[in-house]
Amino acid sequence: TEVKRDVLGVTAERVISAECAEQMAAGVRRLLKSDWALSTTGVAGPERQEDQPVGTVFVGVAGPDGVRSVRLELGDLEGERTAIRGAACRAALEELIGELR
Repeated sequence: TEVKRDVLGVTAERVISAECAEQMAAGVRRLLKSDWALSTTGVAGPERQEDQPVGTVFVGVAGPDGVRSVRLELGDLEGERTAIRGAACRAALEELIGELR
């Protein structure tokens, strides 16, 4: 959370939110001076966070035309944090591929 705020300039009150994902992606794009940036923020478990269930993830996509986010509800994936993180990364890449098409 500190890195999100201190390095990327996130001001969102809730870390697990669309607003946070969008601010993170915009911050990465600005910091790295890149054309595109992705971010993920969510609950990989084992417990709820910010009243959000395990498997709730927000993906941020920042590009030349603006910033948007997508909410994912991946479920608990049998309590496997690594599986949730992997699914979130795949979803982020799929969102970028969709934008590039």
